[in-house]
Amino acid sequence: MNETQSRLNLCIYDVIDTSSNKHFCDLWKIRPKFKQKEVKYCKWSPPAEGVTLLSTDGSITDYGGFGGVFRDFTNKRVLAFGGKEEPQTITYHEMKAISRGLDITLEHGLSKLIINTDSSLMVQYIKNGVKPPWRCKDLLANIKDKSARLEFFDIVHIYREINGGAHFMASHQIDLGESLLAPNQFPTELNVIRIRDGSGHVYVFFPLI
Repeated sequence: MNETQSRLNLCIYDVIDTSSNKHFCDLWKIRPKFKQKEVKYCKWSPPAEGVTLLSTDGSITDYGGFGGVFRDFTNKRVLAFGGKEEPQTITYHEMKAISRGLDITLEHGLSKLIINTDSSLMVQYIKNGVKPPWRCKDLLANIKDKSARLEFFDIVHIYREINGGAHFMASHQIDLGESLLAPNQFPTELNVIRIRDGSGHVYVFFPLI
């Protein structure tokens, strides 16, 4: 017991100040530094005029999902897509969303694009040259090819709290395949997210430590 306590005291430095954490530390006679839970605030930011913002996300349960929402600076010229397919990995489906988003970007004649993703790995693979898993190589090749055809391209990591529209599209495709939705086809929940984002709603969350 004493050896275990010594190891825990060496390994545990900072602990969130909660009653359960205090009880655990008291039980094991651990003396960490308790700190208050951090609070973060964030809100959706529109792109500059003339630039399209694409929010993307992937999901995986019994099936894989991918989706995205296009918006301009007014938050009114919007388009959404979602797909459902056989499950691979979450990395694959997140990258599939970006790849399909770029296909749609070019199909609609858009030339300036910023992608928002809540996956920091996507930024590493696409922007920073980190090698992806082998099954994602073809997707990354398509992303590189399509993004190079644009007049302007960037990909930015965001908090998942402001990625609700893309998460909805990646998670709510009923049948296998893909759908493309104009604004008048948006489900109520997706429209609520769009309007809330555009109103400047501030999302409050507690990041994982």
